[in-house]
Amino acid sequence: MYSARWYDIDPTLSLAISLLRNSQKEVQINAADFIIKNAEKRNIKISSKLSRIFQTFTRRWYDYHQTVSKAFQYLQNASEDEQKEIAVELINYLYKIEQNPTEIPHQAN
Repeated sequence: MYSARWYDIDPTLSLAISLLRNSQKEVQINAADFIIKNAEKRNIKISSKLSRIFQTFTRRWYDYHQTVSKAFQYLQNASEDEQKEIAVELINYLYKIEQNPTEIPHQAN
């Protein structure tokens, strides 16, 4: 039986993650910062044990960089509605980068 990844359950989130995965590494890291800032604004919490886990458990594609891994933990801890909202914002963020690759859009604080 096929076991879907947690982010494949919602089609919008799945699309956002697919776009992110297929982005260049620098874009992935900047987008991860974007995700983290959005999650923190929503008061989404993650475990403080993340850095220890990161040092010993890096088998998924998004575990190669601590910032990207941290962004995924925020997403995974978000409610379904928050995941979808962040996914839509991420898609828009990645679209802006694609339209003008020399300029990474900055998120207003």
